[in-house]
Amino acid sequence: MQTALKCALAAGWLIASTHALAQAAPEASPASAPATEATPPDATAAGTEGGNPAPQAATAAEGSHGFALAARVSTLGLGIEAITNLHKRVNLRLQGNFFNYDKSIKEDEIDYDGKLKLQTFGALLDIHPFAGGLRLSAGAYNNGNQIDLAANCRTECEVGDVTVSSGSPSDNPRLFGGAKFKSLAPYLGLGYGNSMRGFPLHFAFDVGVLFQGSTKINLDAAGTARVTDNETGETTTRNLATDSDFQMQLAKEERSAEDSAKEFKYFPVISLTLGYRFGQF
Repeated sequence: MQTALKCALAAGWLIASTHALAQAAPEASPASAPATEATPPDATAAGTEGGNPAPQAATAAEGSHGFALAARVSTLGLGIEAITNLHKRVNLRLQGNFFNYDKSIKEDEIDYDGKLKLQTFGALLDIHPFAGGLRLSAGAYNNGNQIDLAANCRTECEVGDVTVSSGSPSDNPRLFGGAKFKSLAPYLGLGYGNSMRGFPLHFAFDVGVLFQGSTKINLDAAGTARVTDNETGETTTRNLATDSDFQMQLAKEERSAEDSAKEFKYFPVISLTLGYRFGQF
């Protein structure tokens, strides 16, 4: 009876030892079993925990970095951006956007030939709260956006409290100037897309707001013109560039135009992006 009990205890110890060794080295071949059996059970347990990879290997995988380049189309123009990950839930994007186009602009009853020049350079942090595609973006842009304005007043332009028009064929009254915005503009946005996850070729979509501040408008005038006071009806011929009274009316026109352009204080940004991830390093 004692012999049978000893045999049973020995068999149980052998089964338990074999199970522990199988967890510690699941890929070991049968031929290496004798050498493995000589390894103390506590030495094999030190490198594993419930059959999971060693913590050092997991840390190295999470600490790797990827790099991607992308082309984008947005309300800021055509652009390109570089992306890398700072954390499994945080990516960094650096981008530049450019575009020019001509557009007729009617501002405060004056028809301008406008040229919109878009130029921004931005740095954005994308936070992926669920480590997936959804992202919250925040950052800032070096804002070089501006609008060039030019108006020919041969027919008639209302500037402040006076009306400007040509008094003779030799007159060439004109207004010119531009609109500029705050040079450093914060950005907040929401989007979907993660350059560091999924297939190397990837898409992204974003909507956000560029806080570019109040519009600053500067206007100048040139040429000789017939200037009519809108209250008294008095008409005189003046040099628009040098007449002090008209320059006061021009300053009033600037303030009026700035009030009309308050809508540009919050510039909507909608973008589509196509990019490619080149791997991890």
